[in-house]
Amino acid sequence: ESQDYTQEEKHIIEEGKNFYAKCKDSKATRELQSPDDEVEMKIAHLDGDKVATGCAKTIVDASSEECAAWVYTHLNSRGTRSKIGKEGGIVDLKVKKISNHSLYYFLTRDLGIPLLKKHRGFRTKAIWSKSDSEPEGIVIDINDNREDIFPTNKNVKLASVHTFWSFEPLDPIGDIQQTAVSFVTKIDLGGNIPTIAMNKI
Repeated sequence: ESQDYTQEEKHIIEEGKNFYAKCKDSKATRELQSPDDEVEMKIAHLDGDKVATGCAKTIVDASSEECAAWVYTHLNSRGTRSKIGKEGGIVDLKVKKISNHSLYYFLTRDLGIPLLKKHRGFRTKAIWSKSDSEPEGIVIDINDNREDIFPTNKNVKLASVHTFWSFEPLDPIGDIQQTAVSFVTKIDLGGNIPTIAMNKI
Protein backbone atom coordinates (compact mmCIF):
# COMPACT_ATOMS: atom_id res chain seq x y z
CA GLU A 1 0.00 0.00 0.00
CA SER A 2 1.35 3.40 -1.02
CA GLN A 3 2.11 5.81 1.85
CA ASP A 4 2.06 9.61 1.78
CA TYR A 5 4.65 11.24 4.03
CA THR A 6 4.76 14.85 5.20
CA GLN A 7 7.91 16.90 4.69
CA GLU A 8 8.49 16.71 8.44
CA GLU A 9 8.29 12.91 8.36
CA LYS A 10 10.66 12.73 5.41
CA HIS A 11 13.10 14.95 7.31
CA ILE A 12 12.84 12.73 10.40
CA ILE A 13 13.62 9.62 8.34
CA GLU A 14 16.64 11.31 6.75
CA GLU A 15 17.91 12.37 10.18
CA GLY A 16 17.51 8.77 11.31
CA LYS A 17 19.57 7.56 8.35
CA ASN A 18 22.29 10.08 9.21
CA PHE A 19 22.29 8.83 12.80
CA TYR A 20 22.64 5.25 11.54
CA ALA A 21 25.47 6.20 9.16
CA LYS A 22 27.41 7.99 11.92
CA CYS A 23 27.26 4.92 14.14
CA LYS A 24 28.17 2.58 11.28
CA ASP A 25 31.18 4.70 10.23
CA SER A 26 32.38 5.64 13.72
CA LYS A 27 35.95 4.66 14.60
CA ALA A 28 35.45 5.36 18.31
CA THR A 29 33.77 2.05 19.07
CA ARG A 30 34.15 -0.80 21.52
CA GLU A 31 32.88 -4.33 21.01
CA LEU A 32 30.34 -5.61 23.52
CA GLN A 33 29.65 -9.16 24.60
CA SER A 34 26.34 -10.18 23.11
CA PRO A 35 23.95 -12.59 24.85
CA ASP A 36 23.30 -14.05 21.37
CA ASP A 37 26.22 -15.41 19.31
CA GLU A 38 24.38 -14.43 16.13
CA VAL A 39 24.20 -10.75 17.11
CA GLU A 40 27.15 -8.36 16.83
CA MET A 41 27.08 -5.56 19.39
CA LYS A 42 29.22 -2.47 19.95
CA ILE A 43 29.11 0.89 21.65
CA ALA A 44 30.06 4.06 19.77
CA HIS A 45 30.96 7.56 20.91
CA LEU A 46 29.72 9.99 18.26
CA ASP A 47 31.17 13.48 17.94
CA GLY A 48 29.11 16.05 19.82
CA ASP A 49 27.07 13.52 21.81
CA LYS A 50 27.33 13.38 25.59
CA VAL A 51 25.93 9.87 25.74
CA ALA A 52 27.14 6.73 23.98
CA THR A 53 25.26 5.00 21.17
CA GLY A 54 24.53 1.29 21.19
CA CYS A 55 24.68 -0.62 17.90
CA ALA A 56 23.66 -4.17 17.00
CA LYS A 57 23.48 -6.20 13.80
CA THR A 58 22.37 -9.69 12.81
CA ILE A 59 21.05 -11.73 9.89
CA VAL A 60 17.47 -13.03 10.08
CA ASP A 61 15.88 -15.85 8.07
CA ALA A 62 12.90 -13.78 6.94
CA SER A 63 11.99 -11.03 4.50
CA SER A 64 12.64 -7.38 5.32
CA GLU A 65 8.88 -6.80 5.34
CA GLU A 66 8.33 -9.56 7.92
CA CYS A 67 11.14 -8.26 10.14
CA ALA A 68 9.96 -4.65 10.01
CA ALA A 69 6.34 -5.63 10.63
CA TRP A 70 7.33 -7.65 13.71
CA VAL A 71 9.30 -4.75 15.26
CA TYR A 72 6.65 -2.13 14.47
CA THR A 73 3.64 -4.14 15.67
CA HIS A 74 5.54 -5.33 18.76
CA LEU A 75 5.50 -1.74 20.06
CA ASN A 76 1.84 -2.15 20.89
CA SER A 77 1.44 -5.92 20.90
CA ARG A 78 -0.51 -7.95 23.45
CA GLY A 79 2.81 -9.44 24.57
CA THR A 80 4.32 -6.01 25.24
CA ARG A 81 1.24 -4.83 27.13
CA SER A 82 1.23 -8.00 29.23
CA LYS A 83 4.58 -6.88 30.71
CA ILE A 84 3.15 -3.69 32.23
CA GLY A 85 3.82 -3.84 35.95
CA LYS A 86 5.48 -7.25 35.62
CA GLU A 87 8.58 -7.29 33.39
CA GLY A 88 11.24 -4.92 32.09
CA GLY A 89 10.28 -2.21 34.53
CA ILE A 90 7.38 -1.14 32.32
CA VAL A 91 5.02 0.95 34.45
CA ASP A 92 2.80 2.46 31.78
CA LEU A 93 2.42 2.34 28.00
CA LYS A 94 0.29 4.60 25.82
CA VAL A 95 0.08 4.27 22.04
CA LYS A 96 -1.94 6.32 19.55
CA LYS A 97 -2.07 5.64 15.83
CA ILE A 98 -1.35 8.65 13.61
CA SER A 99 -1.42 6.97 10.19
CA ASN A 100 -0.66 3.60 8.63
CA HIS A 101 3.05 4.41 8.90
CA SER A 102 3.31 6.32 12.18
CA LEU A 103 2.22 6.33 15.81
CA TYR A 104 2.83 8.02 19.16
CA TYR A 105 4.58 5.76 21.64
CA PHE A 106 4.82 6.90 25.28
CA LEU A 107 6.54 4.54 27.70
CA THR A 108 7.15 4.90 31.45
CA ARG A 109 9.77 2.69 33.11
CA ASP A 110 10.96 1.99 36.62
CA LEU A 111 14.67 1.22 36.31
CA GLY A 112 14.76 -0.44 39.73
CA ILE A 113 17.60 1.78 40.96
CA PRO A 114 17.02 3.22 44.48
CA LEU A 115 19.04 6.37 43.63
CA LEU A 116 16.53 7.22 40.89
CA LYS A 117 13.55 8.54 42.82
CA LYS A 118 11.44 9.13 39.72
CA HIS A 119 10.37 6.84 36.92
CA ARG A 120 11.65 7.73 33.44
CA GLY A 121 9.23 8.67 30.70
CA PHE A 122 9.94 8.25 26.99
CA ARG A 123 7.63 10.27 24.74
CA THR A 124 8.32 9.29 21.15
CA LYS A 125 6.96 9.10 17.64
CA ALA A 126 7.61 6.01 15.51
CA ILE A 127 7.68 6.15 11.70
CA TRP A 128 8.40 3.37 9.22
CA SER A 129 9.32 3.93 5.60
CA LYS A 130 10.69 2.13 2.56
CA SER A 131 14.17 3.32 1.66
CA ASP A 132 15.78 3.48 -1.78
CA SER A 133 19.06 4.88 -0.47
CA GLU A 134 21.48 3.48 2.10
CA PRO A 135 20.34 1.70 4.11
CA GLU A 136 18.08 0.21 1.42
CA GLY A 137 14.97 -1.77 2.34
CA ILE A 138 12.74 -0.66 5.21
CA VAL A 139 13.62 1.62 8.11
CA ILE A 140 11.91 2.54 11.39
CA ASP A 141 12.75 5.72 13.29
CA ILE A 142 11.69 6.17 16.93
CA ASN A 143 12.57 9.62 18.23
CA ASP A 144 11.58 12.15 20.88
CA ASN A 145 8.20 13.81 20.50
CA ARG A 146 7.17 16.63 22.82
CA GLU A 147 3.57 17.06 21.67
CA ASP A 148 0.99 16.99 24.47
CA ILE A 149 -0.76 13.88 23.23
CA PHE A 150 -1.15 12.29 26.66
CA PRO A 151 -1.26 13.92 30.13
CA THR A 152 2.10 14.40 31.85
CA ASN A 153 2.94 13.03 35.29
CA LYS A 154 4.92 15.25 37.66
CA ASN A 155 6.36 12.15 39.30
CA VAL A 156 7.94 11.01 36.02
CA LYS A 157 11.20 12.52 34.76
CA LEU A 158 11.28 12.99 31.00
CA ALA A 159 14.09 11.07 29.31
CA SER A 160 15.40 11.32 25.74
CA VAL A 161 15.81 8.50 23.23
CA HIS A 162 16.53 8.02 19.54
CA THR A 163 16.32 4.55 18.01
CA PHE A 164 16.72 3.59 14.37
CA TRP A 165 16.07 0.19 12.77
CA SER A 166 17.27 -0.88 9.33
CA PHE A 167 16.05 -3.96 7.44
CA GLU A 168 18.15 -4.59 4.32
CA PRO A 169 17.18 -7.51 2.04
CA LEU A 170 20.00 -9.89 1.12
CA ASP A 171 20.27 -12.65 -1.46
CA PRO A 172 18.17 -15.65 -0.36
CA ILE A 173 19.72 -18.96 0.62
CA GLY A 174 17.70 -21.41 -1.44
CA ASP A 175 14.07 -20.64 -0.67
CA ILE A 176 14.87 -18.85 2.60
CA GLN A 177 14.84 -15.07 2.47
CA GLN A 178 17.60 -13.21 4.30
CA THR A 179 17.58 -9.77 5.94
CA ALA A 180 20.38 -7.79 7.56
CA VAL A 181 18.80 -6.20 10.64
CA SER A 182 20.63 -3.26 12.24
CA PHE A 183 19.66 -1.37 15.38
CA VAL A 184 21.19 1.83 16.79
CA THR A 185 20.03 3.69 19.88
CA LYS A 186 21.09 6.40 22.28
CA ILE A 187 19.38 7.17 25.56
CA ASP A 188 19.74 10.12 27.93
CA LEU A 189 17.99 9.43 31.22
CA GLY A 190 18.70 12.93 32.57
CA GLY A 191 20.82 13.69 35.63
CA ASN A 192 23.82 11.75 36.92
CA ILE A 193 22.96 8.16 36.20
CA PRO A 194 24.96 5.24 37.71
CA THR A 195 26.45 2.83 35.17
CA ILE A 196 24.30 0.02 36.57
CA ALA A 197 21.19 1.97 35.55
CA MET A 198 22.39 2.49 31.98
CA ASN A 199 23.22 -1.21 31.70
CA LYS A 200 19.57 -1.98 32.40
CA ILE A 201 18.34 -0.05 29.36
